[in-house]
Order: sequence, then structure tokens, then C-alpha cells
Amino acid sequence: MNYYPIIIPTLNRYEHLKDCIDSLARCKGAENTPLYISLDYPPTEEYRDGYNKIKEYLPTINGFKTVTVFEQEENLGSEKNCSFLKSYVSRYYKAYILTEDDNIFSPNFLEYVNLGLDKFSGNPRVTSISGYNFVELYDQNGCDFFYRPVCSAWGVGRWFDKDKELESKMTMDFFRKVLGSWRLSWKVFITNASDLRLLMRMAQDQVVWNDVARCIINIVEDRYELAPAISMSKNMGHDGSGEHCGVASSDLYSKQVIDDRSSIVLGKINSSKTFKNRVDLFFCTLSKKTMKRLLSVLMIGGWYMKYRMTRRF
Repeated sequence: MNYYPIIIPTLNRYEHLKDCIDSLARCKGAENTPLYISLDYPPTEEYRDGYNKIKEYLPTINGFKTVTVFEQEENLGSEKNCSFLKSYVSRYYKAYILTEDDNIFSPNFLEYVNLGLDKFSGNPRVTSISGYNFVELYDQNGCDFFYRPVCSAWGVGRWFDKDKELESKMTMDFFRKVLGSWRLSWKVFITNASDLRLLMRMAQDQVVWNDVARCIINIVEDRYELAPAISMSKNMGHDGSGEHCGVASSDLYSKQVIDDRSSIVLGKINSSKTFKNRVDLFFCTLSKKTMKRLLSVLMIGGWYMKYRMTRRF
């Protein structure tokens, strides 16, 4: 088994970063795993305190094969900071393990992702190896792993060659082709209605959100991410400290139960049509638990119909 590098972009969330790295250091295989961290420069003084704490903490990290730290001299922003790490690591490795600084991992996470990166390296239909699973899909159905079209970046392994191929498709022409097709748009809608809404937003604003684009390509092209039946990661960033997650109304994410096994075997993977339909049904109906969510799904359908009639995006 190969041991692929972990990359972590960070800025000022000292407590989250320390908890993240402590959990990774407890993983089986951590002592054989290179760790790369890029500390972004504070954009304003309000980030300075956390930034300084991280700067003092970084030299104390141990438990990994190597620890390589980059301290940026100007603020890159989260996306460019992550791209900096990927660009550097791509010179030496064919794949990588990415996490933001607010995730906590099971002891078997690194073993699972490394095995998956080796096993599916030559399979074009598998685009990533994710450590996260949604609580509502914890029914293993006799399997420890399954394929799903949607993506989660809360601890994920990817290949540079597949990244390059996927990113070549992340164009406005491709997205308009999907939106201009009843069949493809319906396919996205019934798999995850929120992704259709975000796709229209990308087309309207002329922007590309990488994680959303990956989901769209997977859904349209029948490609998948491998995921564990019981999550091997949980996200602690729904506390208002991050850039995207905001503040959760409950502790659903931070209290999520994750796999506690020290080791795994990448054995039986659920790829049955019955299970796939159950996964698709979850993503399609998750937003229908309340009338508010149901209205949201109906509004997305209405927005799409408006797009088809006006082609405003």
C-alpha cells in the first residue's frame, strides 16, 4: 500500500487545526504519511491571534513521516492556499489526501483512503475516495462501503490526473449544455435538487465552485465517489468560524458518531441498483422533511423552468 500525502490549508483556527492533526496522528499509517500544511497570511488583524497560535504550534507537530510547513507572506485566500499545496505536492505524488482544518477522523481513515487510492487508480468512474458519510445513510445494507454520485470534501483522497480531466470539463459551455438538456437537468434534480440550484447560480454568476462542479459531472456521467457506510470523519466547523458552513442550529455534525475501528479491509462494496436508488432517494427527499424544505425543492424546479423559457443565464 502506498502512503499518500495529506495537505491542510489553514489560517487562524488553532483549536480546530490541533484537533484535526491530533486525530490524523492517531490514524494507522500516520508514521508513514507525509503532512503538508500551508499557513495563510492574515487578511486583517482580527485573524492575528489565531494565526500566531498556529505559527507557534506548527513546529511541535509529530507522529508523521515528515511535516512540511509553508508560511505565506501575503494573503492568498482559502482557494489559492489550497491550490498552492496541490501544485507543490503534484510534483512528487500522483494522488493526495485533502482536508480542511476543522475535521476529525477515525483511526482507520488514512488506511481506508490509501487503499482506495491504490485500488481505484485506474478506474475512470471513481473520481474520489471520501471519508465522510451522511448520518441518514448509516444503514450498511451488508456492506462497509458504497458508491455515490455526490461528493463530500470533509476528508477526501483524489488523483491529480483525474482532477485534471474533471477540471477540463468545468466550463460554462458544459454547464449550459446540462441546463439546456431536459434529461440531464432532470437527472441532476432527482439526485440532488440543491445541486441543480447551485448549477444555475454558477451559470448566472459565471463562476465555478469546484465541489459543486464535481457533483454535477459525476451525476451527468454516471461517475462516483467511494464512501464508507459509517463515516470516518466529522466536521466541527459549523460554529461560525469557517468560510462556508455558518452556524448550525443543532450539534448534528459535531456530535456525529464515526467509525472507531483501528483498521479496515476494503472488501465488499455496495453497488446494487437497489442501494443506489436508496441513496438517490435520500438526496432527493432530504429537503422534503418540512414544508419549508419542500417549497425550496419546488422553487428550484420553478427556477429551472424560468431558465428554460428565458435562457437568462
